[in-house]
Amino acid sequence: MYMEEQQILESKILIPDLPKDYERREKLLSKMQHIEENLLVLCAPSGYGKTVLMSQYARLSGYSCAWYHLDFSDNEFVIFVRYLTLSFSKALGGFRMEENMCPDTDTEKDSQLGRKLIMKLKNCIKDMKEQKLVLVLDEFQVLEKPKIFQFLKELLDHMDHHFMLAVLTKDNLSESFAKYFIHHKSSIMGGRCLSLEESEVNNILERMISKESGKKYAKIIWEDTKGWPAGVMLAARCLSRVCDGTFRVKWEQLSRESCIENYITYELFRSFLNNRSGEELKRQINKEIAAFYQTLGEDVKEEEYAAIVPKRADEKKKSFLSVSCFGKFRVVLTESGREIPWRTRKAMEFFAYLVDLEGKPVERRELLECLWPDNAPNNEVAMLHNMIYNIRKELSAQPELADLIQYKKHQYRLDMSRIKVDLDIKKKICALAEAGKGKEIYEHREELLHNWGVYLKEVDGTWCIARRTYFERTYGKACTVLADYCREKGDYETEVSCWSAYMAADRYSEKAVAGLMRCYAKMGERNQLQQIYQYAKKIFREEMETELSPETVQIYKEGLKRKKE
Repeated sequence: MYMEEQQILESKILIPDLPKDYERREKLLSKMQHIEENLLVLCAPSGYGKTVLMSQYARLSGYSCAWYHLDFSDNEFVIFVRYLTLSFSKALGGFRMEENMCPDTDTEKDSQLGRKLIMKLKNCIKDMKEQKLVLVLDEFQVLEKPKIFQFLKELLDHMDHHFMLAVLTKDNLSESFAKYFIHHKSSIMGGRCLSLEESEVNNILERMISKESGKKYAKIIWEDTKGWPAGVMLAARCLSRVCDGTFRVKWEQLSRESCIENYITYELFRSFLNNRSGEELKRQINKEIAAFYQTLGEDVKEEEYAAIVPKRADEKKKSFLSVSCFGKFRVVLTESGREIPWRTRKAMEFFAYLVDLEGKPVERRELLECLWPDNAPNNEVAMLHNMIYNIRKELSAQPELADLIQYKKHQYRLDMSRIKVDLDIKKKICALAEAGKGKEIYEHREELLHNWGVYLKEVDGTWCIARRTYFERTYGKACTVLADYCREKGDYETEVSCWSAYMAADRYSEKAVAGLMRCYAKMGERNQLQQIYQYAKKIFREEMETELSPETVQIYKEGLKRKKE
């Protein structure tokens, strides 16, 4: 479609006005002013203030800002270039492209048009001294065409330190930008970085309501919203409208505030509208608002919302990812219950290795040597970053996990505070076994006897062998310690389970065979005693080409004579 002059929407290239009662992000602005890279990425879900922050940044002295608010129609290359030209013209003045930009199916002609725009822009800003041109692409996630990504890549390659591309997106970037991440030519700010600090929440409440409200509510709002800017502003607006002199929330009035429903429904939850009915969504939103404000409102009946209000102590321990290391390696998003699929076995091994480190940082070179100890491919670094990109894309279904895999000073690590991993309880049981504390192990007997398994069984890397061996060895000791405690306690059924589990894990353990026969002898289970003896004798003869020890045979003979206790 040819773009006539009257079809141009000037609002797409205007720097957005700053909202009323916005909080000036001094720390973030200071950090952004010291960025030397040509690519700045603000990647976070809705409501994290990406546009507001960049609007503040665009108004700083020393910067000329070309703004482009994208929508799906901008995937047409000529439309994209036309709006870019107009945005540059507005920022720099006198910037024009003489060519008649009409749609063309010729890829080469589009490429020539893109290169002409790049060279003209390069010539226009080469004489800039202290000034810096910032191109802001807002709602970047709507772009889909490789042709546009290739153009932006060429644009970055040709520009110097007087130019910055700022990408505001709710989703991960195209792989076209991978080399800028690999070579550390980009700066990324995610949801955690964009979240408000407690002092900023206090400032907002003091400005919008009163100094008293800041002192009273800042901490609780900051903790409950986790600094999510949209949630903080929503809470502040609601408090300013529905609180009486003592700042007690009036729930009936709060539920009638249409601004809440409109704001959340149409701005923050737009992506869900295609998947569930509006009425169902509205009911769910009201429940979530009720849960949030129950902690603020003294006159909200606790029993009315008891089923949906999480306890504050539990919230602090909330995990967003569940990881199973014993048996099949599984990584599950706790919110949806969806298991993360692995595109390759190396991707699974990479994530398992980070879990095994339990939050400790690892150098990239060490990581590569673990993944490819023998024959490393020529593009090992690119493959590593491609794995990380795909894993982050899967994790982005849960916003709290957007920056789970952290990278700093050439080191990678996992933020373990957001992960529940079965490794923790297994380590605790092993420590209790080493200390011989059967009573304490008894409290975790279900985990020991029914939820164990081989550590990282599906991982082929040699890096996990030592720990796998430790767990296998200590498992037998834990079963023995627990069995001894159960014998003293007279709980023979659990003792049987201990020795049976030990035998299942190591069928060549004569200690487990002897323990199980003693237990059956005490219980008077002669048939079970004979079956275990015959089974063990066969295994030892056929597979180990040896015989059971005389001590074990004697236990069997005495057991046959023994009466039930």
